[in-house]
Amino acid sequence: MFLAELSIDQDVASFAAAHPFIQSIGSSLTIIIALYFCSYPEENASWTRWSDGLTKLGHYMFPPGVEHARYYPGLGADLLALGILFNTTAKKILSSSFLCWMGKLSWPVYLLHAPLIRTVLTWALFGASTRPPQGKDQQGNQLPPGWLPIANRWVVMFVIPLFYVFLYRVAGLWAQYVDPKCSQVTQWFEELVFRDDAKDEKPILMS
Repeated sequence: MFLAELSIDQDVASFAAAHPFIQSIGSSLTIIIALYFCSYPEENASWTRWSDGLTKLGHYMFPPGVEHARYYPGLGADLLALGILFNTTAKKILSSSFLCWMGKLSWPVYLLHAPLIRTVLTWALFGASTRPPQGKDQQGNQLPPGWLPIANRWVVMFVIPLFYVFLYRVAGLWAQYVDPKCSQVTQWFEELVFRDDAKDEKPILMS
């Protein structure tokens, strides 16, 4: 909410316009730091020097006992939005028609990607194969089945890009036909719930 208010505040826009350093170097450094924070790994942060350094820094920044993998992406996302807010070049790039189109489809993609991965992409990569048996161990116990054999690398290189085209095509159809129907149902439900409240409202006399 704070960042949303900043984006439409005229005083903030005037202040940024009067200080070119903020729009150029300051905002760029903020974006770089934000991406650095967002890259914090979910597990095994001590394996590399840069992520281990973030872990040590997090001991001074965050409350004790928290998961840094939950705090760093949130902080990085806030800083990223703040940096973009004052960076004219970044705002122009993110306002391009292609990225706006992808942003329009972000919600349908979020809803549809998991079921389509578990069905269409899985069938395309593995087909109707079954997990091969693993035999028995030294005690004669049956071992669990092994991994499904994946298709060869050429099929993978062809299928995965094609799947993303298919995913965004389905998301586009969802945004075009399903979302408007959902909005109509939501509007109907709101009118049904608040109908009595609207009737009970008394007109305000203006003196």
